[in-house]
Amino acid sequence: MFYRIGVGVLGGLLIIAAPLTGWLPGPGGIPLFIAGLAVLASEFEWAQRLLYRVKDWVKALTAWTGKQPAWLKALGTLALFLCVLVAIWLYMAVLGVPGWLPDSWESFLHKLPLLG
Repeated sequence: MFYRIGVGVLGGLLIIAAPLTGWLPGPGGIPLFIAGLAVLASEFEWAQRLLYRVKDWVKALTAWTGKQPAWLKALGTLALFLCVLVAIWLYMAVLGVPGWLPDSWESFLHKLPLLG
């Protein structure tokens, strides 16, 4: 019984942490969500069914993206890169330019709109 509660708490914490780390560059909270779901699936049948659905969805998405032409993949990569740059810019617009950056970077960033 205590083991089951521990599994539920750990899996729940990982799933709660997923959206909190979603803003980080890279896959964000996706691996945490899947890890939390996998932990829950070890003890709860509903989580196991949901994990199988997520795996099937990822396989279908991977197969679909593999069939796309190279120019569309490149365009998607460029769009993702631009989204990350905009997210970093908005982060610095709200919280300011970090002081630990090299001086040349700071002087360049202070010339950008909303960062000066």
